[in-house]
Amino acid sequence: AGIVVNAISGGEGPKFLSVVPGLRLFRLLEYVPTLQNLLLSAIKASSPLANLFVFCFVCIFCVATVGRYMFGSDLDPLTRSNFGSQATSLLTIIQLFVGDSW
Repeated sequence: AGIVVNAISGGEGPKFLSVVPGLRLFRLLEYVPTLQNLLLSAIKASSPLANLFVFCFVCIFCVATVGRYMFGSDLDPLTRSNFGSQATSLLTIIQLFVGDSW
């Protein structure tokens, strides 16, 4: 089918046809109810996970703002790990949160 589409369209097929092989996985859900339950559970968990990410970002933003007023740019200016601006303070707190370069 891909060769026919390429021949008709002059080389490159429509972009929406690249999704068609992925849709075959949804047909598999009819035959495997456990997989269907797992997918539905993952979809239901997406809203609480989004709330968790928003809550974490608000906490990180608040800590970065407090760190900016407490420390300013007193830390090492050669590294990105200081609280000189709001962007660098957010980056510093995220580095501390994930344990990057510490």
